[in-house]
Amino acid sequence: MDEFQILDGNSYNYWLITIVTVYGPE
Repeated sequence: MDEFQILDGNSYNYWLITIVTVYGPE
């Protein structure tokens, strides 16, 4: 159920960085 905990503020930053890394900081 960790996937649902991504809604947390801290995890939000984690996913934000992950998305930027995957899609590229263009």
